[in-house]
Amino acid sequence: MEFIRFIMINAVSLGVSVYGISLLVENFNVNVIISKIAVTLIAQLINYIGYKVWVFKK
Repeated sequence: MEFIRFIMINAVSLGVSVYGISLLVENFNVNVIISKIAVTLIAQLINYIGYKVWVFKK
């Protein structure tokens, strides 16, 4: 069950990354590099919280 949750959190993180970069670059005209940095930080935060709270809970 942990593996399925792990994959689901990673899929959400991937979706946020892809959609976030597209949104920032195309709609808000943010520099691509700045967008990648911001979205990477957000995705890592989603991964950390998702793993801590849902995937590897005790």
